[in-house]
Amino acid sequence: MQLDHIIVAVRDLDQAMDDYRALGFTVFFGGQHAGGKTHNALVCLADGSYIEIIAPTDPANPPDDSPYLGPGRGFAGYALLTDDIDAQARTLKAQGFPIVGPLPGGRKRADGQLLAWRTLFLRGSLSPFLIVDETPRVLRVPDDADKLAHANGAAGIRELVVAVPDPTAATERYTAIFGQSPEAGPAMDGAETRCFRLDGCQIVIAAPTDEAGPLAAHLREAGESPWLCRVATNDGTNAGLLDLTLTHGARFELIGD
Repeated sequence: MQLDHIIVAVRDLDQAMDDYRALGFTVFFGGQHAGGKTHNALVCLADGSYIEIIAPTDPANPPDDSPYLGPGRGFAGYALLTDDIDAQARTLKAQGFPIVGPLPGGRKRADGQLLAWRTLFLRGSLSPFLIVDETPRVLRVPDDADKLAHANGAAGIRELVVAVPDPTAATERYTAIFGQSPEAGPAMDGAETRCFRLDGCQIVIAAPTDEAGPLAAHLREAGESPWLCRVATNDGTNAGLLDLTLTHGARFELIGD
């Protein structure tokens, strides 16, 4: 299992693409999802993960039944890639977790190529959900050299911090998904943390210990969802938190690789 992608919800895809390019990312149009209500753009990284920027196809009339759009700003969830989604579904169901799926999904690229995948959700959460490709993954996540080269040096996601309201319940869920027990998490002001390691990156769950702090405020506004994504850059001069206006509310930090 590996980190597949992290989702950033926006209202205007064209504007968001321009803004992420201004931050030094190479951004390209992904296509329109099945059903026609949403479309996306991708920022592909050399480690095989990517940032998905998703928006309603009609910004003036966003659909009210798309869980991926969330509040329409900032992180909406993230996906883990698995090679046996049916086995994952059986395992989670046997352990008593309420699941939804696997469900079929798809997207039509600008060149007409149809993509297909299946997703599995734990009821009420997009952080995380599981995905497996029905068509070759390289069609969904291109690995062309020009798409992986970024002016800001971005190379891969090294850490994803996810805000959770209940550390015990989150630990049980994540342990079931990953099949591993957590390690002690990194020190974080106003939070209790635990860490799960994947190939090339770590997932940190963080529960607020200060109800007046920013992590607690994030939970009240956005619910359980990613709080911070640390992206490695091979150009240390670009290290630091990115402008929240240009990221449309998603908290990204470039860190030296």
